[in-house]
Amino acid sequence: MEENSISIPNNNLPNKKSKSVPPQNKAYIFDDGDNTKFIDFTQVLMNLPPPNLKDLDSTLDRINEYFSLCRIYDLKPTVTGLAMSLNIDRRRLWEIVNNKPSNTVVVRNMPADIVDAVKKAYFNLAVLFELYALHGKINPMVIAFLGVNDYGYQDVKQIQITPVTSDPLGEVVDELELQEKYRNSLPENIE
Repeated sequence: MEENSISIPNNNLPNKKSKSVPPQNKAYIFDDGDNTKFIDFTQVLMNLPPPNLKDLDSTLDRINEYFSLCRIYDLKPTVTGLAMSLNIDRRRLWEIVNNKPSNTVVVRNMPADIVDAVKKAYFNLAVLFELYALHGKINPMVIAFLGVNDYGYQDVKQIQITPVTSDPLGEVVDELELQEKYRNSLPENIE
């Protein structure tokens, strides 16, 4: 299919830079050409030939090619994009980085130097992610989503519950006595 085979008159396109959009929502508006840039970038990734993930030079070349493409297209690199450039699923990338056993032959038979190179590329993404977050280059909700889903971050509040070995209120009262006491203290007609 030829690249210029479709012609769309620009005068029929909606104005995407509306002045009525509140400033806090500007990030959700595509500028003219954004969608084309995103599609072009993902098509380049999709059409890359699979790298030889048993050869260090081939793997490093592909990793560097991915980051170069991100620079050329002026796009933030992503975990899924890196995985796609390596011709693996992002879950396989996660297995490699976290030393988890994999059911796929490619990951299971990956040489140690390749694993180290892939991990280093992933950690480079994590550093970039933190830099973008610290310098306000990513929406805070996206930070939370990507942090949890791509980098294993957690927002957890842990509460430790320990049994009380002695009663802090005095003597231990029998459960049946408590039931009787409170049963007698409640009104009979509760609606």
